[in-house]
Amino acid sequence: MNEPHVNLSNAGRPGDDTYKKVIEEISGHKVCPFCQEYLANYHKNPILKEGRNWLVTANMYPYDNAKHHFLFIHKSHIANTEDMPAESFAELQELIAWIVKEYKCPGGTLMMRCGDMALTGATVAHIHAHFIVADYENKDRKPILARVG
Repeated sequence: MNEPHVNLSNAGRPGDDTYKKVIEEISGHKVCPFCQEYLANYHKNPILKEGRNWLVTANMYPYDNAKHHFLFIHKSHIANTEDMPAESFAELQELIAWIVKEYKCPGGTLMMRCGDMALTGATVAHIHAHFIVADYENKDRKPILARVG
């Protein structure tokens, strides 16, 4: 793959440059941080569940105001949904159901990052999905903001 594995333009977070520094480091290594052979080098949270096509973990850099922020990382290095095996979608649905039950989530937002990073807000060019749960027990909760495009 000659295309970049990460997008520095999407790595900025107001008031915190920690994530951007990590993405800069990864960019210098010229590897995909979500590919299985490199994941442990950059992602220190444990794998919560593993399917045939997906790994499930807590996001190391959760969005502000989220009670839970999970990542579903496809095991194969693909960037677009049209390159995913059909069974990947069914398995993703099963893993989301497991998260909802395991963490007693009354609701959440599913967002998949795929394709051109400049259009999706993604920092990693490897298909992945976010499942984000608001801090529903906090009556003064603030909105969760995510970059898209």
